Amino acid sequence: MNEINILEDLKLQYYHTKLEKVKRIKKICEHLLVVKSLEAANDLKKEMHKIAGNAGSYGFDTLSKIARDMEILLEKQIRLNDISLFNKEFLNQFLYQFANAFEESRTPTISQVESSDNEQLIMIIDDDFDVVKFEQVILKEAGFTSIHVHEPLEVIEKLYQYKPALLVLDIEMPHINGI
Repeated sequence: MNEINILEDLKLQYYHTKLEKVKRIKKICEHLLVVKSLEAANDLKKEMHKIAGNAGSYGFDTLSKIARDMEILLEKQIRLNDISLFNKEFLNQFLYQFANAFEESRTPTISQVESSDNEQLIMIIDDDFDVVKFEQVILKEAGFTSIHVHEPLEVIEKLYQYKPALLVLDIEMPHINGI
């Protein structure tokens, strides 16, 4: 198996793992709606605790905050022995925010990029946010700072602004290609 196939397999594995996590949380929320038990609320709280920790360690701040806030709210309501707050409307809104947090790309702030060593800065030019998130996690674990440009027409401006050491280019993008 060549390196390109391995990377594609990893991308697919990451995407499916992400989908499975969202589906699992949705299933736990549906179970909570049906059984309306403290045990089901506690199951959701445990999942939120895991996700908040994992998301925070990978820099997915919004996802971590949503999970942490839900964990705190669940803990409070379980302590009060009252889970009536977790109705269908509330849980649907939570699931919407939760799923959207998975979709947002994690791009460092300008101050983080400016304070980083440009020899370690990698610019990812890709219009697929799932691929970008996957690449950013791998690069972060390897000790690199990455920035993401999703609009190919902005690339030249961003190259002059950030002066990255390396570019990771998508070949097929709107308006222009990576070749």
